[in-house]
Amino acid sequence: MKKKSLLLLIFIVVFLLAACNQQEQIEFNTEPLTVEFETDPAQDLQSGQPVEMTVVVYQGDELVDDASDVQFEIWPEGQDDHEFIPAENKGEGRYSITRTFEEPGLYYVMYHVTARDYHNMERMELNIK
Repeated sequence: MKKKSLLLLIFIVVFLLAACNQQEQIEFNTEPLTVEFETDPAQDLQSGQPVEMTVVVYQGDELVDDASDVQFEIWPEGQDDHEFIPAENKGEGRYSITRTFEEPGLYYVMYHVTARDYHNMERMELNIK
């Protein structure tokens, strides 16, 4: 009788330990980020006029509203001084800034998007007239 009770107790302890060690499975989206860059106005960017720069961030078909960091890095052609401007989360995967370019010329804009353990960046060219 004692042997059966001891075996039952060991079985219960092993069962409880196994149940405690089971962790909830968490599903992660392993698809990389995709980013669409756009400006408003879309063409004929003029010096002295505000330009809204926006990135729309996706992971697969899902819009990413929870990016941990989105910034725009801006610098004129031929210069080493780069300006970093944090973007505002506008919802529906959209992150934007508005900037006025005082001088005409070629400017580089590199977006930096960090979300869900991914980082995406790409350099774009803006020709300001």
